[in-house]
Amino acid sequence: MDCPIFVINLKKDLKKRNTMQSMADRYSYKLNFIDAVYGKDLDQGYIDSVCNHEESIKLFNRPLFRGEVGVALSQMSIYKKMLDEDIEQAIIFEDDVIFDDSLGEVIKHIDDFPKDLELILLGYHRGFISNTKYRISFREKKQISKNFKVVRFTDKMDGAFAYLITKKGAKKLYEILNKSIIKAVDNYTGDDSYINLYGLWPKCVHVDASLESTINEERKMFNTQSAKKKELSGVKIVLNSLGIFRPLQLLMGKYMEIKNELKHLPLMLKKPKKYEL
Repeated sequence: MDCPIFVINLKKDLKKRNTMQSMADRYSYKLNFIDAVYGKDLDQGYIDSVCNHEESIKLFNRPLFRGEVGVALSQMSIYKKMLDEDIEQAIIFEDDVIFDDSLGEVIKHIDDFPKDLELILLGYHRGFISNTKYRISFREKKQISKNFKVVRFTDKMDGAFAYLITKKGAKKLYEILNKSIIKAVDNYTGDDSYINLYGLWPKCVHVDASLESTINEERKMFNTQSAKKKELSGVKIVLNSLGIFRPLQLLMGKYMEIKNELKHLPLMLKKPKKYEL
């Protein structure tokens, strides 16, 4: 089945573009490069017109970064292209991913994907959970090839760097984002309350950790500034002076991890909700 591969790439990032093209040539994949929207170049008035800063601040204690707005607009341009050109499904990559011939294995089995699928994550990541701890529904797994399964996750997933989306899914996300951009794109692509979401297990596309992105730079700066604003309370200062603040932190972290795992166990056993075809 025909499934175009779109790659979002800034015009100035020729090195990333060439690297992606070299990988694709190695495995005979055809890439369609889409000019990315550079958030730093956007007029503030335009950003204000497409974003809902108040809602973003309520959710994240900050407005969206310019890089996040740029990514959202870039992804929207592909959704619109799919709708305008009647493209039934497409794979969307950011330009800092790594893939190999296993992607071809997955593409060959697209016809075996669930019929109600609107988006399937081909790659994903979490800042606080290792790849082996992704929580997968025990009730819904489908073997599509020797090496891969299509699964449902019981968590909200992170990462909009590699996924397949159908025209129906593109229409849903375009309408949401066109109304107002409130969250970073991966908050929509990784949440089954917005779209009928599946995931590929194991993932076949990874992020190249050696490459830096504008969004990561903005997030690091924000986190650093936030950390500087935080001061230890009187109790914490005492505990820290006694050398027990850090051990208590680690113990509490382990407790929360176990509590979270137990909370998700019923979700892993529960049959996932069904979507209309």
